[in-house]
Amino acid sequence: MKKIWMYLFFLPLFACDDFLTVESENDVTYYSYFKTEQDVEAVITTMMAMEIDMWGSVMNVDVFDIAALPCDEYWNEDQRNLALTAFSIMEGVSWGGYYSIIGHADLLIDNSFRFGGMTEERKEFWLAQANFIKALCYFNIARNWGDAPIPPNSTATEPLAKSPVKEVLGKAIECAEKALVLPTHEKLVDSYGNKLTSKQYASLGTVKTLLANIYAWMGGLYGEESYWEKAERYASDVIDGKCGFYKLEPTIALLLERTLGRVRESDETIFSIEVSDKDMDYMQIGWLQYLYPGILLCTYPEFDSSPELAETGFPRYLAARISVETVENMFPEEDDARKELYWYDLGNVFWWKITKRDDDGNPIDSVKVISDYAYFYKWHDVIRSKIEGDQGAVQNVEGNKVIWRLADLKLLRAESRARLGLSTAVEDLNDVRERSGLGPYAGSTDSEDLRREIFNERDRELFGEGQRYFDIIRNGYLDRLSEAYQQLTAKDIENGALYRPVAQRSFNNNELMTQNKYWLWRR
Repeated sequence: MKKIWMYLFFLPLFACDDFLTVESENDVTYYSYFKTEQDVEAVITTMMAMEIDMWGSVMNVDVFDIAALPCDEYWNEDQRNLALTAFSIMEGVSWGGYYSIIGHADLLIDNSFRFGGMTEERKEFWLAQANFIKALCYFNIARNWGDAPIPPNSTATEPLAKSPVKEVLGKAIECAEKALVLPTHEKLVDSYGNKLTSKQYASLGTVKTLLANIYAWMGGLYGEESYWEKAERYASDVIDGKCGFYKLEPTIALLLERTLGRVRESDETIFSIEVSDKDMDYMQIGWLQYLYPGILLCTYPEFDSSPELAETGFPRYLAARISVETVENMFPEEDDARKELYWYDLGNVFWWKITKRDDDGNPIDSVKVISDYAYFYKWHDVIRSKIEGDQGAVQNVEGNKVIWRLADLKLLRAESRARLGLSTAVEDLNDVRERSGLGPYAGSTDSEDLRREIFNERDRELFGEGQRYFDIIRNGYLDRLSEAYQQLTAKDIENGALYRPVAQRSFNNNELMTQNKYWLWRR
């Protein structure tokens, strides 16, 4: 599998801190560039390396992921209760990284007239790759910040006001539609004609999955049936094989090994970010990186030496805990294979508590303590540090960062169909249940009841993978979050309470920037 590692230091860098601050270069910089297909491919490779920084190597779990993590205890409740201090701590998580990638995409698009040494078809291919990544960034900006600026081109330096979130989503759709010219994944080739096997490269299936997600998000935001119809249509094109070959792994064990684990090659994967121990070594990372928010719940047996330490240790081991009872309530059916394979020996983990010692302090009696907590085990192959002084410390989990997989898309189509009142919603729900060893869904098929069950199934299937906050917001299920979220008024939500505040650095050199009203009033 082709690894993505090369950074083009000689290209102009679009600053992450100051919005639309560009280190200008004379146009002559490009006169001798973009003359070969390899030149164009190199910029795409750079953008993909930037994607690794954004999605594949994260030191701190995002505050939205923490808010939505279905655990019973978290060490800092401020981060689950809309406290301004929690969002202030996360100020480093600005939209600058997304705009930097957008700037590189615009760089290619604005200079496409210079492209040489390739056919029109190949030129179209690389521009489509750039437009997909650009669309993905705008979609994530819209979901995280709502209203946001839309820079007109790669050289824009003037102050720019925020555009309404609907326009930002419209920009994401516009860019994604330009990428619909891409072939299926099986037909992707690089500038030398070699097959591209990495699913970080966009294909027709990737683009239509993105469009399905954008329209589903808009359906949740605006309640318009037409958005759900488009989400259903784009998802169906992918699921029904019109955009290449995708299929569910036949078992949960193979899902964990191939799709989410060290194999990094699966027909279930639609789009993923390439991450390996080589990336950890290259970046000289000696501390834990959170490829997925669920890693917060990964303790015993891979991360700690004993369940006693996981249950009573301090400080990191108490960051997040979930009880056996909570897991049993989430996975109520005994035959669900995910209860066994997502969780380590659920309900049976124990340790010996010393109750008596002799005069010399040696233990002479103990009692068996069965842990009340569940130990998340979805990712149990870990990457350990090779850095001197940190050798052996867990850095990350094995596997690529999967953004979309087929089970996710099937459940999104099921939700879309439930919103449209279509009985076929149950078919996708049952496909995911069957893979987990369960029989057909036998509950209510009322549209709202079915939608709630589909949400619950997404909770089970995608546990810890990072979709939950956006699933909750899209469905309006604030009852799945803390009391602080449940007490929000309609006006609070209108003013941006469900989005993150604009980072202070984004006001630098831009007097037209404004703060989300909800957070402005709380400062």
